[in-house]
Formats: sequence, structure tokens, C-alpha cells
Amino acid sequence: MKRIIFWSFISLIVIPLTLYQSPQIKFKLLEIFADRVKLSQDFMSNDSLNLVLCGSRSPLAAPGRAETCFIVKAGNDLFIIDSGNGSAANILAWNIPLNNLNSVLLTHLHSDHIGNLGEVHLQSWVTGRTGKLKVFGPKGTKDVTAGYELVYKNDSIYRNEHHGDAVAPIENFGFETFIIKDNQVVIDQNNLKITAIKNCHDPVHESYGYLIQYFDRKILISGDTDHCESIIIAAENVDILAHDILSTDILNLTQARMEKENMLTRSKIILDVQDYHATIPEVIDVMRRSNAKFLLTYHMVPAPTNSLTESVYVNLLDNALDNYAIGEDGMVFELPIGSEEIIQTSLQ
Repeated sequence: MKRIIFWSFISLIVIPLTLYQSPQIKFKLLEIFADRVKLSQDFMSNDSLNLVLCGSRSPLAAPGRAETCFIVKAGNDLFIIDSGNGSAANILAWNIPLNNLNSVLLTHLHSDHIGNLGEVHLQSWVTGRTGKLKVFGPKGTKDVTAGYELVYKNDSIYRNEHHGDAVAPIENFGFETFIIKDNQVVIDQNNLKITAIKNCHDPVHESYGYLIQYFDRKILISGDTDHCESIIIAAENVDILAHDILSTDILNLTQARMEKENMLTRSKIILDVQDYHATIPEVIDVMRRSNAKFLLTYHMVPAPTNSLTESVYVNLLDNALDNYAIGEDGMVFELPIGSEEIIQTSLQ
């Protein structure tokens, strides 16, 4: 009996490994993978308002998460809001067609919101974006786009010489930059309106959230902000409020540990961070006062890395809200027109 069990166990290991080495099996697995990649474009085919979370963490490291980034799709129009480090790799992995990219909107100019702007520009350029990449952002954005043009200048020459104008037309390399103002309607086309909402992120004086309206559906992305009246007003009755969020419990423990280990500079940073991000109770207050219908947390400080740290957020939110999601890279929210439905899926 023991021999039968032994050889049965061995066969369970050896047979799959043998099959995996077969060229035919490998090719079939690759076909299945290719079909999955194509499925990641399905959200491009609907006429809903769609929100994709392509980066959910703050600058504090969290494995498996990119820094802040959203994709907004309304009809055939595609927009990116912020482009923190790691977000471009997510977008490429999900096979989202950046040739459809209309423009990038920046909430502010902290590094975790602009770190992948160069890669977003490059990948949309070589996949067929028409014209230079339009970027909307606060005062100082022209410095950022000019810097990226300089950094990628030689790269653009090499790619144009290698691939030619059919793939990398040099006239489409670079940026067209627009400086936004408080409460400015930044985008108004094809029944889509995006408005810049001044938030509270001092000492970053030029910092914004974005109110997105497509037909009868609304999303507000708060940007990095403390508890802020202008965000509460703008979030009134929105279908989704995507809000940055901070756990003082976790950060206070982290700070105390750093001080004990004499990591005084990092401890000071952890303390300062708490000045200009909304705490969990403050975000709950924003939801209640604005009557927003669904909360999506993002730019979590810190982003959960296990069930214990996630429970710090969940325990407080569960007691206060009926509809919310702890943000994770790849989350997709589809808001069909003429409905109150929110369809949540994932590209991961």
C-alpha cells in the first residue's frame, strides 16, 4: 500500500513536469496567456465611466504596489491622473492601449506623482499616440515636462533612427503643457467634464483633486490632501470618492521604533507626513458630510502589506461605512450610464 501511495505521489509530480516540457503544451499555455492579456482591454469597449487604480501606495514602500496613478476612461477617451513610480509597468502589463491616451493630469508635483511621466510619454509615443502628449498640472509643470524632454532627447533620436517615423515620429515626441488654476474646467469634451478642485496639501500650495463627470456619473479623486472643505463640497453625492488616507496608529508605532533605533531623520519624515494627509476618521467624516456613495482608499500611508495592517483600516471603516474598497493595484470600477451600479473587477 505504501508503494502505491509513493508512486502515485511521484506521478503527480513527474507527469505535469514532463508535459510542461512539451513544446505543444508550452505553446498552448502561451496562447492561454495571450488570451488573458487581450481580456484586459475589455473595459475599452464599453461606454461607461471607468476608473482603473494603476498605483495605490504612497512613497512608503509596499511590495506589489505602484505609486499613485489612475486611469479614467469615458467613451473612447483615455486619461491618466498622476504617474508615480511603477505605474507605467502596471499599465503595460495590463496591455492598456496607450495610443488612445488623450492627456495626463497631475494633481501636484511630488515625486511619487510624476516619477513615471517619462515612461508614460515614451510608451504612448511608440504605440501610436497622435501629437505631443498633453499634460495638465499646477504651476511648475512646465519645468517637469521640459526636464523629461531633455532626459529622453537622445533616446527619442535613437528610436526614431531605428524604427522610423512609422513607429516613432519625431514630431510627436515631447509635451504640450497646460497650467491649471483653482476650480478650472480642464477637460470639456464628448460629454466628459473634468474640473480641478483646490485641496489642502500645504506647504504644497498648488495641489488639486479632480472632479470627473460623464453624463450622470461622477467620480472625485481627492489628490493628496488633509481634511478639506473644498473636497467635501466637490464630493457631494459622487458615485465614487477616491481619497488618500493615513493611519496615525501605524505611523506612531513606526515613528517610535525609528527613534528607538536612532533613525532620527526618517522618524522626522514620518512625523511630518501626518501634517498633510487625511486620517481614517477624517476620511469617514468627508464621506458622511458629502454623502458620497462609495469610498476607494488610495495613497494609503502606509499601504497595507498584510492582513494585520489592512485590519487597521478595515476595522474603522467597517464600523462607519457600508460601501468602500481598500485600494489595490489593478482595481477597475465601471459606472454604467443611466444607472447607480458600480461594477468592480480587477486586471491583476
